Amino acid sequence: MKYFLKISLFIIILIVPGDNHPLHANQSKADGHDGIVLTERQRGYRPKEMSQWFLSEPLPAQGVVLLIHGLNQKPSKWADMIDFLNAGEYHVFRLTLKGHGGAPFNDMKQVDDEIWLDDIGVGINEIQNRFPDAPKLLMAYSLGAQTALEYQLKLERRIFN
Repeated sequence: MKYFLKISLFIIILIVPGDNHPLHANQSKADGHDGIVLTERQRGYRPKEMSQWFLSEPLPAQGVVLLIHGLNQKPSKWADMIDFLNAGEYHVFRLTLKGHGGAPFNDMKQVDDEIWLDDIGVGINEIQNRFPDAPKLLMAYSLGAQTALEYQLKLERRIFN
């Protein structure tokens, strides 16, 4: 984890191009968005910090963005970016990495890079399952960008358009 945290201190904002292939079910321990929110409630996350969808109007959208915050950043701080993306007709799924939902600090002590990689898989499965045919983009900062890149490297293929 020390290696992981040192790298995540770099500032990265990323939109990654890639192939639009369906994901395999074994890439994540996800059970859908309802399961994500249930787990976050159990961990004591504040509702405004939980993983959630922000859908643009009108439908269909130009694409779907997986938005991932940085280390020790409140996911709700992305509100202006979400408004901007929605105005550009992009749906946004804001993923909350474990340890960052406003729960007590002990929640952060229980996570590591493997758990965050699983979280990335959950987010990817969520956008793939909800909008399988839409172009997919990644926008991530710091820890979120580094973890998403590591996830893609382990797959040895691109996920995002």
